[in-house]
Amino acid sequence: MLDRTAVRYDIGQMDGEAAWRDLAGGCLLSTFEEGGRWVARSLPAPGISVRFGRISTPKMLEYSFIAVVVLSLVAFFTASAAIVRMQEAVAGIGGKAKPAVVLAERLSVTLADMDAQITDSSLGNGQSWSRYLADIDAAVAAAATANRTVRDDDPEAESLRTVQLRLRNYYQLVGGSSVTSPDIFVSNEQLAKTTTLWASRTMRQDIISQAQNAAEIATGKLGDAYAEFRLDTGLATALALAPVLLLVVVLIVAQNFITRRTRRLINIPLALATVISVGFIVWFAYAAETGRAAMLAAKETAFDDLQTLYRAKVTAYLMKADESMWLFELRKARFEQRRLRAFYAHGFSDAARQLIDTAHVAEFPAAIVEGESYADPLDRAALDQVQSALDAAAKLREAGQFDEAIRVAPQIPGILGGELQHFAAAGLDWKSAYEAVTYLIRYIEIDRRIRTTALDESRDKAVQLSIGGSEGGANWAFGRMDAALDRMIAQDDAEFETRFRGTMANLTTLPPILASGLIFAVLLSGWGLWQRYREYR
Repeated sequence: MLDRTAVRYDIGQMDGEAAWRDLAGGCLLSTFEEGGRWVARSLPAPGISVRFGRISTPKMLEYSFIAVVVLSLVAFFTASAAIVRMQEAVAGIGGKAKPAVVLAERLSVTLADMDAQITDSSLGNGQSWSRYLADIDAAVAAAATANRTVRDDDPEAESLRTVQLRLRNYYQLVGGSSVTSPDIFVSNEQLAKTTTLWASRTMRQDIISQAQNAAEIATGKLGDAYAEFRLDTGLATALALAPVLLLVVVLIVAQNFITRRTRRLINIPLALATVISVGFIVWFAYAAETGRAAMLAAKETAFDDLQTLYRAKVTAYLMKADESMWLFELRKARFEQRRLRAFYAHGFSDAARQLIDTAHVAEFPAAIVEGESYADPLDRAALDQVQSALDAAAKLREAGQFDEAIRVAPQIPGILGGELQHFAAAGLDWKSAYEAVTYLIRYIEIDRRIRTTALDESRDKAVQLSIGGSEGGANWAFGRMDAALDRMIAQDDAEFETRFRGTMANLTTLPPILASGLIFAVLLSGWGLWQRYREYR
């Protein structure tokens, strides 16, 4: 009986004999009946069309090429759709969600600056009025732009419309305060100051709060965009690479089939096609993963910090307005006026504590209430130690000793203390963070002088110290701190944009690489299969 491990090939009948190919030996076995038994003998292998299973070698080569072409087309359309989806997800973050949040945060900053400028102007600073007018234009433009980017039924749009509506009331209050001011008409000074007070309360309680609510809603949308991005990058990568992986499998199977049929070690064109396909898979996976990591890092290390800095500016402007309103209310005094002064002193303290809280720098305004015993809670030695540590860290950074500078830099509580550590660790322009902290400390020191001067010497001298823009004045120190915050914001924004644009650039390279790789894979595989196919013609 013939070994049944042999595979039968249909090569026709030869005088009633059935021909078999021995898989191990590669020769033909002829079987015939002799004496009532079937016997087999070896025959030379003629040049015949050999078939694997029921499929001949030429057909197998044809089917392999068709599979390569079909999978290449499927891979192109599937991967292209996945790439487009990934680009849309990235653009949804960097081109839509993030700008919406920034616009709302900038609106909040502009509104807080309006409050600070109006109260400063009420103390007699003429330059503040022109800045207030510029803030009006910026606020109107920001609110209108932000409102156009959201649907009418969106809660964010409702908050923005509320901002626009209540700003009109605020403008009327500010205008009424100006008209009733004795500097313009001989009128009621008390009415002018009361109107200014109402305007400030309206701005803080009704307008800025709505702008910040819009920013919170926009931030939620950014979070949703990131969640969608995480999902899309995973699914899109899997969908894009699945047909390409199948293409690689087909190329490997075709290579193995040709090697077994022709006993040649490797088909170079097929090998090159396989290498190109694998190369695309590697680049796609790299671009997708690095893009995913870059966008996540853009949020965690750049955007979150950017948003924190915008809110620090809002806090700082309201703190400056609290200082002005404290002086504004410093009149010979009924109980209500004293109570308001205490309110603004506490407001200043709370804002200062959010920004920096070292050596009790945020506590002293609450202690300065006339009629009560005053004790300066500032720890001068501790403040000097903080400043000395900052100066030492700055010198080490200038000398290139970054690790040592990080070790020496003081650990300061509060937003700006955290920014000091962030900018040092991130390798950014630490000098801006250093200046923000330094000039905030200077500003708080000057504010102490303003309050003690107003209570012990003269309110007019205190006002000049508050609105003074020359070195040593409150506006000078505050302006230097504000400029440092602006530079820090610009750096964080630039870092986010760099990561965003880099991710988009990497994704943009994928479609041409995909098309070129698939074209070369089809041409090379066709060439390699044709070399073997023509041997059987």
